[in-house]
Amino acid sequence: MSGKSFAPPIIVGGQRNDPFSNVNAVQSSERELTDEEQRNSSETDESSSSASAEAEGEAGPSALPYAQMFTKSRSPGGYARPISQHSGHAPPAPPSRGASRNAAAPINIQGMTSGSRFLVRKPNKKLRPLSEMTARSHGSRHSRHEASDGYRDPVSTPELRSSVLFYREDGGVSTAGRTADDVLQHRESTPARRSISSMAAARLSVISAHNPNEAPQQSGRLVMRKHFVSRRLPLGYVAEKPWLNQKTRGEKMLSWIIIASCVLGVAIVAVLTWIGTTEITNYKFCEVMFDDFSSSELDSDKWLQEVQLGGFGTGEFEWTTNSSRNAYIKNNQLYILPTLTTEVISESQMLNGYTVNLTRDGTCTSDTLSDCAVQSNSSLGDMIPPVQSARLTTINSASIKYGKVEVKARMPAGDWLWPAIWMMPKYSVYGDWPASGEIDIMESRGNDHTYSYGGNNVMSSTLHWGPTSAYDRYYKTSEDETLKRRTFANSFHTFGLEWSEKYIMTYFDGRLRQILYHNFNEAFWTWGDFDSTYDNGTTISDPWPASNTIAPFDQEFYLILNVAVGGTNGYFPDSLGGKPWLDGDRQTAMESFWNAKSEWEDSWGDDESRAMIVDSVKIYKLCD
Repeated sequence: MSGKSFAPPIIVGGQRNDPFSNVNAVQSSERELTDEEQRNSSETDESSSSASAEAEGEAGPSALPYAQMFTKSRSPGGYARPISQHSGHAPPAPPSRGASRNAAAPINIQGMTSGSRFLVRKPNKKLRPLSEMTARSHGSRHSRHEASDGYRDPVSTPELRSSVLFYREDGGVSTAGRTADDVLQHRESTPARRSISSMAAARLSVISAHNPNEAPQQSGRLVMRKHFVSRRLPLGYVAEKPWLNQKTRGEKMLSWIIIASCVLGVAIVAVLTWIGTTEITNYKFCEVMFDDFSSSELDSDKWLQEVQLGGFGTGEFEWTTNSSRNAYIKNNQLYILPTLTTEVISESQMLNGYTVNLTRDGTCTSDTLSDCAVQSNSSLGDMIPPVQSARLTTINSASIKYGKVEVKARMPAGDWLWPAIWMMPKYSVYGDWPASGEIDIMESRGNDHTYSYGGNNVMSSTLHWGPTSAYDRYYKTSEDETLKRRTFANSFHTFGLEWSEKYIMTYFDGRLRQILYHNFNEAFWTWGDFDSTYDNGTTISDPWPASNTIAPFDQEFYLILNVAVGGTNGYFPDSLGGKPWLDGDRQTAMESFWNAKSEWEDSWGDDESRAMIVDSVKIYKLCD
């Protein structure tokens, strides 16, 4: 390397080797001291101490302006002492292997460059930064900044740390390196008990490097490395930093546009949130009916059990009764339980030659004869409904026009079961269904979650309205809620309705979990977009007052709780989920359903599983 002056290197112990020779070759020369060598080393320590004192007297402090050598101290103090100081360029002859293991070595630091690297390796021990080496002798520890006998710490001395190399003399050359600045920085973050000035475990050597092609290397010494300089970048290259440059007018404008867009977005969200909160008013409600089923029997003053056979207009397969087998109180809860009709009459009677006449005993709750009497006839395909269940209403005890309803219940599990919590108008003011409306707070299916049309993990809330059943526009006001990893048959949920002159809303487990919301801003006739005529050319007339945007939901409604089975109205679509019947004729459908009993009976489980269990019912009206 031309243009720089190098002094010969200082050699301390070991054989002369090529500085760039294989590290393995250097390491192979390492060995442990024998007992005899250790005794010689102890003697040499004492002679080194004397030689150091003489050297100080002759050369004085100025003879070593940059570095000092240290030897292991075996004195009770246990810390390193300065040893011989030397000047000049000619190195002394290498000492003998035994007695000179710890002898002092001449020093020359000329030609060292800032950032030179040091390598440390201690045989059979984990590599540690130089600043972490500690010396312990008789429990004595010294601060990292302590000086002993005129010692100047090469790492903490500014004029030294930029130009010296540090090596552990009791180990071979290692491939791990740190700069002297790194050592100082690490030492400053190391606890005071780890002190370079207290090293009694190994000796430090400070040497200089000569021309790499000529400089010899001792066993346990390191090789100086140059700073890495990339040849891919031209000399004097300065990296571009465009983020520090002055922004153009267009860039500034773009930044302002982005900021303005963010502010505008936040403002829009705030306005929409405010509008949403103002649409729902916290009304004051007054209690109309409350039942927690704490009595041993169903309260007949609150609940009417409908008794019918006709299918309630949807072709259902159940015979609703007032029997305690189908509706009863257990553990302060109401059970609505579907059972097989063959538990009351035989299967042969159910299929042929048996008559059920509910008007005879006066239990039928319908005015239509077909809903109150039936005779089984296998030749005609007529049979008695194969399932008995219960349907409870509050028509005689509690009906409301605007208010709130909450029912806490658990739904049943079983194929083709149809549980529902819903409301019907007490008076059909606007005509037959659905002209006078229907409010389905909650309805579901008992099939499991694999049923493609929605099993007991799905519930729906719906408003039914229209001039006739053929023009029911329920799909415009219907919403579903699907549970993940659980079903409505696993646990109890609160199903609610909130209804006012402004809106009607359904929810479950609190108002925040809203399912259906309809605002009475537009008349249902306009909202339904009905045709002007029927298929036969008859004019379709608006059944509701033109100026009334709430009708038909401006009348009194009462609550219904029931568990239906099957049906021919399409609630269970044909050809889905292994449905064993086809919609159409109810008698034929019931027979097909019964014939497939072996396919669905096991899914019904025990009484706890297939029953709708109601924990409480609350009905409120708007307070005056």
